[in-house]
Amino acid sequence: MSETIDLTGDRCILKTVIRRAKDDATAPSDSLPIVDVHYEGTLAENGEVFDTTHEDNSVFSFEIGEGTVIKAWDIAVKTMKVNG
Repeated sequence: MSETIDLTGDRCILKTVIRRAKDDATAPSDSLPIVDVHYEGTLAENGEVFDTTHEDNSVFSFEIGEGTVIKAWDIAVKTMKVNG
């Protein structure tokens, strides 16, 4: 069962929890700001995949809060946990 959370209070950045992480799972922090993520970008109009790391099993790495990714990723990814 999934749960949707409004991360900004204005419904601009919504996070859907598909699978809960274990309580002791690691989350990004000031001492662990670099994350590796798998992602799939899809078009809202038709669900067409326009970018993915799943196809070649690659990962995308970035440092939380440095502005190197879109703002929504900086906000949302810091709320996630490993294997969550």
